[in-house]
Amino acid sequence: MVCTVGYARRRDLISISSSSLQPPKGAAAIDDGRTRLVLTVMLHNRYDKPQHWPALVLELNDLSDTVVVRKVLMPENYLTPEQLKGPFGPQGALKISVPIEVTGVQVNGYQLDKFFP
Repeated sequence: MVCTVGYARRRDLISISSSSLQPPKGAAAIDDGRTRLVLTVMLHNRYDKPQHWPALVLELNDLSDTVVVRKVLMPENYLTPEQLKGPFGPQGALKISVPIEVTGVQVNGYQLDKFFP
């Protein structure tokens, strides 16, 4: 019988050092009631051991700061197939860009967090 131990899951040691939510460069932000945006995030694993990749939670707010859309981005939504084969390396950093599309809402701000499912 073989027993395997998964990678660490230290959410407190994974940080988001910067993020932005912008319209795509050179494209219309709004088309047929659909808003197209690009989420760019800089993730850091500050742990000295490899970790599982976190899931990200993106909450989009309207003008009254009410959450109008909540999206969960699993690692397979933001990593390449090659990156998915391995863990988030110790002391590693990764910049990701994820296209986001929403319909029928006015987006004025956002909040971003991470978790392990």
